[in-house]
Amino acid sequence: MSRRMQGYLYLTLAMVTVGSTVVASKVIATALLPFTATALRFAVALPLFLILMRLTGTAWPRPGRRDMVLLLLQGGVGSVGYTTLLISGLRFTSATDAGVIIGTLPLVSAGIAILVLGERPHRFLLLAITLAATGVLAITSGSAMC
Repeated sequence: MSRRMQGYLYLTLAMVTVGSTVVASKVIATALLPFTATALRFAVALPLFLILMRLTGTAWPRPGRRDMVLLLLQGGVGSVGYTTLLISGLRFTSATDAGVIIGTLPLVSAGIAILVLGERPHRFLLLAITLAATGVLAITSGSAMC
């Protein structure tokens, strides 16, 4: 398998897990407050993470100061913020709508990659981003009309 195909496989598996997270978060949103659910999520994840580190023989990382700041920001905004906002949003909408709205990830990621990293996407990638944005627009416009 080529490295590119291996990357596509990993990304596909990541999206499958994100999809299941939306459904699980919808169930959780009916019983727990967003911050409580987020804290419990990480309380369960940490021991599993430590077990996986032990099984694979991975040493605890020792990032430099700059990397530590980036990790803390990503952990706070990307993990805690994402989970809290996801559960909060799912208290007011369906998991299906949430899945489509989360479909703006290609638009947001590509925009950041273009602006921050200076990447130049191929025209078919721009078409895919446009289709993702159109799907979100369609779902939110339809909800606004109801």
